[in-house]
Amino acid sequence: MRKVGVICLSAFLTTSVFAQVTVNVKQQTIKQALRSIEKVTDYRFFYSNQLPDLDKKVTFEVNNQSIEATMSKLLSGTGLVYEKKEDNQIYLGIKESKSGQKENKKITGTIVDDKGEPVIGANVSIKGSTVGTITDIDGNFSLDAMSGATLLISYIGYETQEITVSNQSVYNIKLSEDTQALDEVVVVGYGTQKKINLTGAVATVTPEDIQSRPITNVTQALQGVTPGLNITSSSKFGGEVGSPMDMNIRGVGSLTEGSGKPYVLVDGVPMELDLVNPNDIENISILKDASSAAIYGARAAYGVILVTTKSGSKDEKFTISYNANFGWKTPTMLQKTVNSLDFVTAMNDACDNAGVTHLYTDEMVELVKKNIASGNRMDGVIPDRSNPTQWGQNGDTYANTDWTDVYFKNWAFQNSHDVSITGRTGKSSYYAGLGYMKQEGQLNFFDENYRRYNVTVNNSTKLTPWLTFKLNSKFARSDRDLPVGYSGYDRTVNYHMIARAYPTLPVRNPNGGFMESNSVVQILQEGGSEKQETTTAYITPSFEINVLDGLKVNGDFTYNYVGYNRDTHFAKVYVQDVKPTESHYHHANNFNQIEEEQRTDTYTTGNLYANYQKAFGKHSLDALVGGQLEYFKRKGLKGSKRDLITDNVPSIGTATGLTNLSDEISEWSTVGSFVRLNYSFDDRYMFSFNGRYDGSSRFREGKRFGFFPSFSAAYNMHREKYWEPIAPIVNTFKLRASYGTLGNQEVPNYLFYETIPIKTNLEYIINGARPIYTQTPDLVSWDLTWEESRTLNIGADMSFLDNRLSATVEWYSRETVNMFGPSEALPAVLGKDAPKKNNASLRTNGFELTLNWKHRVNKDFSYSITGTLADAQTEVTKYNNPTGIISDKTYFKGQKLGDIWGYVTDGFFTSEEDVKKSPDQSAIHAKWNPGDMKYIDLNKDGKIDWGDNTINNPGDKKVLGNNTPRFLYGLMFAGQYKDFDFSVFFQGVGKRDVFIGSTTYFGFQGNKYFDNVHEHNMDYWREDNKDAFFARPYSTGEVSKNQQVQSRFIQNGAYLRLKNLQLGYTLPSELLQGVGIDKLRFYFSGENLLTFTKLMDGVDPEGTSGAWGDAKSYPLSLVCSFGVNLTF
Repeated sequence: MRKVGVICLSAFLTTSVFAQVTVNVKQQTIKQALRSIEKVTDYRFFYSNQLPDLDKKVTFEVNNQSIEATMSKLLSGTGLVYEKKEDNQIYLGIKESKSGQKENKKITGTIVDDKGEPVIGANVSIKGSTVGTITDIDGNFSLDAMSGATLLISYIGYETQEITVSNQSVYNIKLSEDTQALDEVVVVGYGTQKKINLTGAVATVTPEDIQSRPITNVTQALQGVTPGLNITSSSKFGGEVGSPMDMNIRGVGSLTEGSGKPYVLVDGVPMELDLVNPNDIENISILKDASSAAIYGARAAYGVILVTTKSGSKDEKFTISYNANFGWKTPTMLQKTVNSLDFVTAMNDACDNAGVTHLYTDEMVELVKKNIASGNRMDGVIPDRSNPTQWGQNGDTYANTDWTDVYFKNWAFQNSHDVSITGRTGKSSYYAGLGYMKQEGQLNFFDENYRRYNVTVNNSTKLTPWLTFKLNSKFARSDRDLPVGYSGYDRTVNYHMIARAYPTLPVRNPNGGFMESNSVVQILQEGGSEKQETTTAYITPSFEINVLDGLKVNGDFTYNYVGYNRDTHFAKVYVQDVKPTESHYHHANNFNQIEEEQRTDTYTTGNLYANYQKAFGKHSLDALVGGQLEYFKRKGLKGSKRDLITDNVPSIGTATGLTNLSDEISEWSTVGSFVRLNYSFDDRYMFSFNGRYDGSSRFREGKRFGFFPSFSAAYNMHREKYWEPIAPIVNTFKLRASYGTLGNQEVPNYLFYETIPIKTNLEYIINGARPIYTQTPDLVSWDLTWEESRTLNIGADMSFLDNRLSATVEWYSRETVNMFGPSEALPAVLGKDAPKKNNASLRTNGFELTLNWKHRVNKDFSYSITGTLADAQTEVTKYNNPTGIISDKTYFKGQKLGDIWGYVTDGFFTSEEDVKKSPDQSAIHAKWNPGDMKYIDLNKDGKIDWGDNTINNPGDKKVLGNNTPRFLYGLMFAGQYKDFDFSVFFQGVGKRDVFIGSTTYFGFQGNKYFDNVHEHNMDYWREDNKDAFFARPYSTGEVSKNQQVQSRFIQNGAYLRLKNLQLGYTLPSELLQGVGIDKLRFYFSGENLLTFTKLMDGVDPEGTSGAWGDAKSYPLSLVCSFGVNLTF
């Protein structure tokens, strides 16, 4: 009974309430008025945006009147009529000039392709409305439309047509192939494949995404462009000139040393991505799942990046292009120390808390005050009170120095130039490119720079109708001039020294010489240099034979040479004494030394494969079978010698000290056969099988070979009849799934050999000579074999609204099994670690999303918006750690990579009584005071400690966060208005937890000569600042008790960065006519212009690591540049 009542009520409302209209329209367009009526009624209007009078403004009011009366008032005086249909649908049309209102009529027709074959699933819709349908299995369609309406006919791979509905009722339409869309192919292993037929997870990057940016390498340009490709600045060298970036595909792939990196191929040849000239690139494909990467076998376990460089033109036009970029860069962020008075106050407070003598006496504090009052015009240093012949250090200084201004330039210059020629003569096409780039470093006092030279020559000749010959060659040379490090360490120690430079320390002493204490200024300027040279050259001849229709045979051979030279010269540094004519050796760089390293790598590879493609009816077959051989050899020599006769001629021959010499000779080879089989039915159902049988010399006989298959399938759902109702909105929808296994041979060489090292550098003299001695060989396992990566990938590709909106979604699960892990512990008396075994596993789960909107508003203006989002988490699923020890040197089952373990903070101790009543913290430190950190007793045992430091008994520690970057995203806005173009690219990380445990965060590190104080460090606990953020400081090691890894100091490492902004203007072609110029474009480009982060001031969210402590690394750069693109 209740149901009947509801139905009756619903019917009453439908016929009574919704049939009457009450609306007040004032100066609204007819479009707006229609929307107003829709808001207060159940009527829905359908019309073409091309109808006349839709923008005419009207004013009228109806109160509880019929829809007929309402429409009469609305359309009065217009050329429009309406027709009311079922389900409260109202269609608008054009009024006939004589007979009045047009009739809505049924339109039928058939859509075929160029060959007369019916097009199944083509979209047929009324332009400007949501009314539409799709063709059936015979290409037929039917829908209602008014005369004068415009039909839109579209189908992927074909050009969209517009047809005006006239008096006829039957329309037979032929669609023409959209050559560009049909030919949109993606470079995959050993060939290309139409994008619409892809079954694997493959992303593409176009030249427009990476060119015309002030970048030094391609890797930098790829950051954030495509989801799943994770790129960060070097964890060791930061933003140093020419430094490589860290990169992986879909997160950490392996715990094995040297594994987990993607396999980079440039025109089929392994090559460092940093050495590629961005202007030579035609396209980049990123193979992310096992199905797409399987064809490359053992080298591709963690993804593949395929770079294709430009080739010759298709016509005989000879084209010359010149691209230039001139840029100026400055550090994105630098950490500022406090002024000298705040510094000495804080340092002396830390000394008081530690119960030690003040670092700065009252006399020095007064000098600090006077110097600040004088505008820093005083000497800033007194003679060393313990050695008056030399200038004082640390506590004997009173300057007010901003060391970031001292060490770093305001702006450094960089420039790049590229010239290329493209053309075709007869049966040959060619491309040749020359590139030069120079980048200055950010440091003062040393002329650090990076230079790169590129030559690319690609040629293709059709020798006969059935034989094509290609010859690709590349040359790249990079040179780097870099400073040496403080006290003989590598140069990364300099960033550590810069971080701890006291503001009281002057740059120079009163006599003009450099200061010695806690400064690397003199080391940079006089301490020597490191010069690196890398040369890469390769040549690849190849052929393609058309054996018969659909069958091709390809072959290629590559010879690749890489040469590396490094010369490092540590020079003696002399420090001026108080007496200007006297000096002494610098306490750290009091020696000289020469180091030389030379290394050559030769790599040869050959491929031979056959490809058969055949379409018969609705069936399509693509089969590939082939084989590959690889051989790699490295030969290196490294030597060093101290006590140079003179630093003016640094060489091994001019040194008199002990010689240290070592060499390296290593080689490996692989042999592999591969097969790929793609099958498609009606472009609706697609199946693919990839398999590779690989053998690697890096494993012993009996363990060298493995077979690694993959399977994938895709389903174009939009080709089905049932898709018809939503086809006008959801134009295409493809589901994909793949599963596959890949082996990994990127492991150390000679794992199965027991090598015995021979040493000659014994410090003892026996019988008048240094004896030769050996060491015990490491234990090896004869069972070591392939590490395997197994990936399940599920994806979907969609397009909407006449293909203006497209989306790609991926979900994946990658399991890495048989990783190298520790064996069971052996008795310590053995003297050697247990051999490694294939006994560790990882699992990475993640997703990726790409959204793209493209719209041409009119002939002058078009724009696009692209968004990407990716996330992944990696968990250890197997590892030999029976006790479950928590350590950064081992792993345990269930561990999420990046987890941060620490204590939960409970504020400060407020009094001595509070210390006594609180849980015992003596395991961390014996003495606790008001203002020290108080930790929560999580396990309620009355004490604060780390238990057994195991997963089962972590004491009062817990997982506080995870420092793995999560939810990596990118957002690109691009557009063009007439001859102007613009693009804005944002990149960022949505979630990341960061604990920075170095001087850069805490300031005080327990050594009053190595500490520093930044602005945020001044908010420390003292009697007049009990609501501080930091605990009371100490100038001794006692400070560590307050700097335990803890919840209070976990920072939010998420960020949003304006990665690139570009504005360009292309001169109109009519202005260039008669001067021989085809195109001339000027542009401005900015890199890293804005950064939004919650990290402490001065720390770049992309630079939180460092070889000598967190956030102690070379700063990244903000770059502003101007460029020109010129084509003749």
